[in-house]
Amino acid sequence: MTKLAPRSGFNSLKLPVSPVARDLLAGSLLVLATAAVYGSLLGAGFVNFDDNAYITQNPRIQAGITWDNVCWAFTTTSLWFYYPLTLLSHMLDCQLFGLWAGGHHLTNLVLHAANSIMCFVLLRRSTRRYWPSLFAAALFALHPLHVESVAWISERKDVLSTFFLFLALLAYVEYATRPSLGRYTLAFVLLLSGLLAKAMLVTAPALMLLLDYWPLARTPMSSDAEHRRTWRELVLEKLPFIALSIGFAAITLSAQARAALGSLASFPLAVRLMNAILSCAVYIGKTFVPVHLAVFYPYDVQDMTLIKAFAAASLLLSVTVLGVKLRRSYPFILTGWLWYLVSLLPVIGIIQAGSQSSADRYTYVASIGLFVMVTWGAASVPVRKAWVGVARAVTAGLVILTLSSVAWSQAATWHDSVTLFAHAARVTERNYLAHTLLGTALQERGDTEGAKAHLRQALAFAPDYVDAWGDLGNLLRGEGKLEEAAACYRRIIELSPGDGRAYNNLGLTLERQGRLTEAEAAFARAVALDSNYAAFRTNFGRLLAQRGDFGEARTQFEAAQHLDARSAAPAYYLGALEERAGRFKESEAAYRRAATLDPEWEAPRQKLAALELQSDRSGDPRKPPAAREPSECGP
Repeated sequence: MTKLAPRSGFNSLKLPVSPVARDLLAGSLLVLATAAVYGSLLGAGFVNFDDNAYITQNPRIQAGITWDNVCWAFTTTSLWFYYPLTLLSHMLDCQLFGLWAGGHHLTNLVLHAANSIMCFVLLRRSTRRYWPSLFAAALFALHPLHVESVAWISERKDVLSTFFLFLALLAYVEYATRPSLGRYTLAFVLLLSGLLAKAMLVTAPALMLLLDYWPLARTPMSSDAEHRRTWRELVLEKLPFIALSIGFAAITLSAQARAALGSLASFPLAVRLMNAILSCAVYIGKTFVPVHLAVFYPYDVQDMTLIKAFAAASLLLSVTVLGVKLRRSYPFILTGWLWYLVSLLPVIGIIQAGSQSSADRYTYVASIGLFVMVTWGAASVPVRKAWVGVARAVTAGLVILTLSSVAWSQAATWHDSVTLFAHAARVTERNYLAHTLLGTALQERGDTEGAKAHLRQALAFAPDYVDAWGDLGNLLRGEGKLEEAAACYRRIIELSPGDGRAYNNLGLTLERQGRLTEAEAAFARAVALDSNYAAFRTNFGRLLAQRGDFGEARTQFEAAQHLDARSAAPAYYLGALEERAGRFKESEAAYRRAATLDPEWEAPRQKLAALELQSDRSGDPRKPPAAREPSECGP
C-alpha cells in the first residue's frame, strides 16, 4: 500500500465503538439520509419518457418473468440496448407491484441505498480511511446530479449495473489483497452481471488499473514489494475483463447502429468533439453548483463557441497536468481524475445515440472520481489547531445538508410528467423535447389548448422533430380536424419515410374521411415498414375485411394476436370472421377472450349477448360486428 497522508481533520475523529459498529452506523446513516431525500418518490407516478416503452405499454414486461420472456430478454435489442438483467428486474417489479409506480420507485431507491453503502465499503476497505470514505459515500448518495438515475424508473439500468460494479470492484480488491482463483472468478462473474444490466461498465478494467495505482499500490512505483507488479503483469491480469468489455461494446454498437447513424448525420464530428469537451467541464461545474438540472439538455450548436471549448479544454488539461505532477505525493488526484474521465468515455457523445447534449445520469459512476479528489484532498491538509478541524467537520455537514435539500427538491420534480417537463422547459432554453412531452402530458389531462401550445412551441424550436408533429397530429385528429392531422402525418413521412407510425396514423385519418382505398394503402405500408406492431396489422386487417379479403384479414389478425396476446382487438375481429363463416362456437370463444382482455369494451359483450339470444336459431345470417375505434400508434 502507498503511504497514507497524515491523519487530520474529520479523519482524525474517533468514535468510541468497535470498527464493525462504526461501519453499521455509517450504513444506517446513509440509508436514512437516502430515504429522507427520495422517500417522496413512493407517491410519484410513471413519466411519459421511456417508461411507456419499458413498462406501461410493454406487454412482455407486464407479463412478468416467464421462460419465454427470459429468452426474449437475453436475445432482444428492440429497446436500443442490450441489458437483459435490467429487463428482468422490470418484469419482477411488475410481478410484485403491478403498475403501482411507487413499487418500481422503491426498487430504484433500495438499489441506490445499497450502492451508497457499497461505495463506502469499497473506499473504506481499499484506503482504510473511515471519515473520508463516509463523506465521499454521502456525496454519492445525496448529490442532486444522481436524482435522475434514481427517480427515473426507466434508468433502472444505472442503479442496477452500478450495484454489480461495486460488488465486482470489492471482489477485485479482495483478490488484489489476497490473490486466489475464486476471488478472481467472482469479480469476473459480477462484472459480467453488471454488463448484462448496462454496457456502460465497459470501462471497468481501466478502473481496476486505477485502483492498482491508488490505493492498492500494486504498480511498479510502489514500495510494497509483496503486492507490486509490473505494468505488463497488471494488464495481462485484466485480459479476460478487457475481452468481456470489448464483446459488450460490440453488442451495444450493433444495437444502437440505427440511432447512432442518425446522430452522426445530424451532428458532425467537429460538433460532437466540441460538445464532448464542453460536457466534461459542464459536469464538473454541476458537481460543485448543481443548479438548473433537467431530464433533457438539447444540443445548442449556436452556444458551442471556440472560446468556450478552449476554456473547457484548458481546464481539463490543467487538472490532468496537476494530477501527473502530484502523482507521487497525492496519488488520489490522478486516480480520481482519470476515474472521472474514463467513466464518461462511453457516453461522452463522440459516437452518440440520441439527441441529448449531456445527461445528469451519465455522472452516476463518473462523479465518484471527483468526490474522491475533493474528499481526500481536504483530508490530506494537516490541521494544526483544533478549531480548524471542527470548522472543517461543520463545513462537511453543511455541504451534505445543502446537497440533500437540493436533491429533495429535484426529486419532487419527478412526481409526474407535467411537473417534470414543465421544470425542464423552465430551466433550459429551446428545449423542444420538454415542450413536446409536456404537451403530451397536458393532453392526457384534457388540457388540449395547453397541449397544442406546447407542441407548437416545440416545433418552433425544432421544425423537423417528428414526435412533436405526430403528437400534434393525434391531438388534431381527436378534435376532428382531419385535414390538419393528415398534414402533420405527411410532414413526418417527408422527414422520416421509414416511420411506420406515421403511415398508420395517416391511414386512421383517411379512414375517418371515408378514403378507404388510400387508408388501406397507408396501413399496408405501415405493416411493411414494421411488421412487429400488433396495432398496424389489426388496422390493416380491418380494411382488408371491409373489402372482402377475409383470408388475408385473418392472417393479419392472427399475426397481431401472436405479437400482442394481451390486446383484445385481434381476438374481437377474429370472432367477427368466425361468425361470418358460421363457426359460432369459435366466434363465441374469440369474443369471450376479447371481453376478458378488455372488460371496459362493450362491443365483445354485446356480441356475446346477441349470440346467446340467437343460440336456438340455427342458420341465422349474422352481420360482422361494429368496428371499434382503432389504436392510434400501437404499443
